[in-house]
Formats: sequence, structure tokens, C-alpha cells
Amino acid sequence: MNSRQVECTLAVAKTLNFNRAANELYISQPTLSHHIQSLEAEVGFKIFDRSNRKVALTSVGQQFCNALQSLNADLQTTIERCQNYARQYSDTIRISIFTRTALLELPEVMFAFRQQHPEVFIDPIFDNSEHRLENFLAGQSDIIFSRGDELQDISGVEAHLLYDSRLKLVLRADDPLAEQELITPADLQGRTLLVGGGSPQPLRDLQQKLKIDLNLSTINSHDHSTTLTYVAAGEAVCLSPDLYEDDDPTFVWKDFAADVNLPCCLFTHDNCSPLVTSFVRLLCQAYQA
Repeated sequence: MNSRQVECTLAVAKTLNFNRAANELYISQPTLSHHIQSLEAEVGFKIFDRSNRKVALTSVGQQFCNALQSLNADLQTTIERCQNYARQYSDTIRISIFTRTALLELPEVMFAFRQQHPEVFIDPIFDNSEHRLENFLAGQSDIIFSRGDELQDISGVEAHLLYDSRLKLVLRADDPLAEQELITPADLQGRTLLVGGGSPQPLRDLQQKLKIDLNLSTINSHDHSTTLTYVAAGEAVCLSPDLYEDDDPTFVWKDFAADVNLPCCLFTHDNCSPLVTSFVRLLCQAYQA
């Protein structure tokens, strides 16, 4: 399978029209058909159903094209990153983050590091997939930002404490509780609390305790974006680590009286380069100053 076959297949999958796809790719329709037929022969199944002069994806063709689209996007991202690296740098440091707000000091540290090492390219990788830790362990990044408990028992990995993330209550900006400086568990009486959402275990334990002690109604949420949507809609409030806090005026993030701190760390591979060590040290200094 070559890149031209992939390009032709994805073009037809998008247009469901061989002539239109050929025009978009600036090739002849017979050439396009040849590329797709050769790919179908190679993979051993029909990607398109061409009966009755109409084009449709077969069931397996739909799955195949979905996978091709994802692979093609990953390939393009990799090419662009490598182009950045190849143009003017002799080395690169890849740092994996799951949300920009977790490392708000990162741009300033990148700038400072660049003054010392103009030959090194810092490549932030925003990865909030369920495989982000596995990707780091497989060597796809040099540094990963994560909670301290997530990689603490993994051999070959070194932890560098960055800061402790505190819990905050997230409310609509017009919520009456937004006027208070500190929210206590008692203030949640009669409220609906969002739970789940990928919460770390200490937060899950607190959610369960509040639910039982205060007889709170709860709504299950499977991720942070869904949680914020419920809060914005006035359906509920949520407790969240402040590492997610941003400047969206829809919400206020208020200190919550709970003895729960979540250590947040940078993790590196044991055999990391001196440049990676130097960059990590600079980031830690920025947060511990």
C-alpha cells in the first residue's frame, strides 16, 4: 500500500464519485480506478461497491477508510513535526501534556530554554487519549506531565514533582455560591454533583463521601468537557483539580475545603539526555519559585 493509493481511496470515500475525486486529485479517472483496484487486490476485500453506477463504501470499506483517515492524519502530523525539527535544529525534546492549562508556565520556560539552547526544538504533544502513558513508555515522548500516582510504580521512569493540584468547586459565574471565597461541604446541601469524568481516586473517594454524608443527587459524566457542559447548563456543580482551570468567563473556580491534594509530576526516562534533564529542571524551578 502506497501513499497514492491511500490518497485516492480517501478522496473517493469523501466524494463517493470517481470523476469528482479524480478532478480533486488532478489525475484521470482511469488512473484513480487503477490505484483503488490495485489496493483492493492487495488487501483482499472490496472497499467500494460500484453497482448500479453508484459508488458506496462496503461495510468493511467503511472501517478500513476510518482507519486510513486516522493513520493519514498521524502521518501528516509526524511529517510536519519532523519538518520543523529538520529545518534549523540539531535536537528535539518532546513533552506530552493532556491539557494546556496544566502547564501554563511552559511557553515562558520554552522561551528561556531557547535562549540557552537555540539548537534544540521543544515539541509539545497534546495527548489526552487513553494510551498517553503507554505512548510515553514506548518512547514517543521524552517527558510526560501526569499525576504522581499514575507512573510511580513503573521501572525505568523518574518522577520530578512539579506542584500539588488543589480541588476547586466549578460553578456558573451567576451561581450564588460564586460570591463566597471558600466553599465548604455543607454549602453543597441540596445541590447536584457531577461525578466520574476520569476523576483520580482521591477525588472519587471524596465524591462518594459527599454523596453519602449530604445525600446529594449526582450525575455521571465520562470526561471533563462533558462535565463543564453540564455545569454551564446549570444542571450541576463539580469538583475538579485546579490544573484544569482556565479563563473561560462562563465559570468560576472556588477554593473547596477538603484535604485533598494531587501531586503533579514530570516523568522522564531513566536514560534521558542531559538536555532533557536541563529542561525539566528549568520547568520545576518555574513552579517552585
